[in-house]
Amino acid sequence: MNPPKETVIGHPVAAQAHAAGHVEEKHAGGQVSLEPGAVKSDKKGESRIRRWNVGNVKITSVMESADRIPWQAIFPAETSGLYKKYDWLVPRFMTPEGQIILAVQAFVLTVGGRRIVVDTCVGNDKPREIEQCNNLQTAFLKDLTAAGFPPETIDTVLCTHLHFDHVGWNTRLRDGSWVPTFPRARYLFGRRDLEFFSKQRHEATHREAFDDSVAPILDAGLADIIDSDAGVHREIGDGIWLEDVSGHSPGNLCLIAECGGERA
Repeated sequence: MNPPKETVIGHPVAAQAHAAGHVEEKHAGGQVSLEPGAVKSDKKGESRIRRWNVGNVKITSVMESADRIPWQAIFPAETSGLYKKYDWLVPRFMTPEGQIILAVQAFVLTVGGRRIVVDTCVGNDKPREIEQCNNLQTAFLKDLTAAGFPPETIDTVLCTHLHFDHVGWNTRLRDGSWVPTFPRARYLFGRRDLEFFSKQRHEATHREAFDDSVAPILDAGLADIIDSDAGVHREIGDGIWLEDVSGHSPGNLCLIAECGGERA
């Protein structure tokens, strides 16, 4: 059996752990290119811009950061040697020493004239309990603009769920206040996640993220609340819809794009 390739939104893409510089790879889902013009993060990670097509949908990924974290941070310590059984994990997803390569990235979907940002990473200047994510100073917005997507050109922002590493760039710090990063966009939040994290915010990182990255969007009147039930599709237009995949969070949503004969 051939080793699996990393998959994001249904199509294989280049791994997040490649060294800095311009790389191009061809995959079944079209050509994925890493652009040499991406600005390197001021703090961590290898900033990357990648592009590929799925039918009529153009997908661009912009990576905010890539950290190497211990296996034990996610999996039981007694399983730490299991990665050695799968040679395709190193060096794309694991370091030879057994650290997990954890990438944080956003995706921009362009279809039918629409520009949809899916999940907005950790964000800059955000106080977080997790050391690696505390008060980041990355070049994410510069990279997003370099990719051809200045914030004011985005018309939709979807947060698949409201964990802190999926909502951060909803807002940015301006004159001491958190203001919407994408001022002309409608922000889509799932109702079940919104209700949970607004009332049951027991984890500090998610509580902080709700206060500085979700609440200001609600206050600005830019949010559209998505009701979802298992097995029910919520159309958001142009062959794109949302499905309920609750579990990772109380109201986790999955975005499906099916345009031009391909599905992501």
